[in-house]
Amino acid sequence: MEQLTEEEKIDEAMNLFSNTDFYDVNCNNERCRMQGLDISKLKMMNGLEFEVMTPVDPNVYVIKRQDRDRNSGVKLNSVYYILNEQITKSVYESPSVFSLIDSKIRRSLFLLNKGFQEASNVANHPLKLGQQWWWQLEEDEEKEKEKEKEKEKEKEKEKEKEEQQEQDEENDKKKESNSVVNTPNSLLETSGALENEQKDLNFKKSKTKTRKIDQDVDNLLGSIMFNLEYETRQKKQLQQNQEN
Repeated sequence: MEQLTEEEKIDEAMNLFSNTDFYDVNCNNERCRMQGLDISKLKMMNGLEFEVMTPVDPNVYVIKRQDRDRNSGVKLNSVYYILNEQITKSVYESPSVFSLIDSKIRRSLFLLNKGFQEASNVANHPLKLGQQWWWQLEEDEEKEKEKEKEKEKEKEKEKEKEEQQEQDEENDKKKESNSVVNTPNSLLETSGALENEQKDLNFKKSKTKTRKIDQDVDNLLGSIMFNLEYETRQKKQLQQNQEN
């Protein structure tokens, strides 16, 4: 576009704008182009038209959308601009004055609200000294955040210690319960062992008693046999003496 004349630049900007969605086919510009009329005839027509402003900056082209009436004049509807970039040419719709004022007011209100909130946080009202303002630096805020983090870590450590203590207590209780449950089993085992030992002792005692009884019986039988033999011998001697 830099090598073209001013009129050629305006025509090229209008051709570029006519290929966008912002362009209205029912405008007077389209009628003039279809009929081969000069653009200067637009001022003699009524209705919608697009006008390209003379470029102040070679990289920016401004296009106005307006309604023309020969009696009342021109009424501006919206404004568009074309950025003549190195690679591509982009068409944008310019925001309205109302939207600009609205956004500026909203931003200023937001910043004012934020400033009042920060001011209310640092305000101090002692009874003796009256109103005072204590402005905290970012370093102080960071230190406070670090202190809060350290406190949270200490709380977490205390919770972990308490949980560990509770687990240890539960384990001790389980061990005690297991020992209580196992004690009757050990008592039964010991009682069973004692019973077995008692049975063994009784069996041994019974064996010794039977042995003594057998010995006594053997002694009695031996003495009886000896007496019988002695009596039979004496009887035989008496018979022999009588026969003699």
